[in-house]
Amino acid sequence: DTIPEIFYAAEWITAAEERAAIRAARAGADWVTVRGRRLRRLGGPAGEPGFAPEPLPRWAAELCAAAGRTDAMRDRPNHVLVNEYESDGSI
Repeated sequence: DTIPEIFYAAEWITAAEERAAIRAARAGADWVTVRGRRLRRLGGPAGEPGFAPEPLPRWAAELCAAAGRTDAMRDRPNHVLVNEYESDGSI
C-alpha cells in the first residue's frame, strides 16, 4: 500500500542537470540564515497570506517544469526552497 500524497520520482533529471542545479543554487546571493541553516526562498514567500508567485531564476523554472512532467506532481511547482546545512548540523 502507498500513501496517495507521497510520491518518489527517481532520476527525473539527469546527473548533469543535477550538478548544474546544485552549482546554480549555491551561487545565489540571496541566502538568509534560519534556525541554524542557510536558506534561499525562490518564487516568493510561499505559505504567507496573500502569496503571489514571483519569477523564478531560469535554472529553478526549468527544474519546476521537469518536476511538473513527472507523475509525482499534480501541478507545476511555483516556488523552490534551497536549504544548506553544515556538515555537523542536522535537519
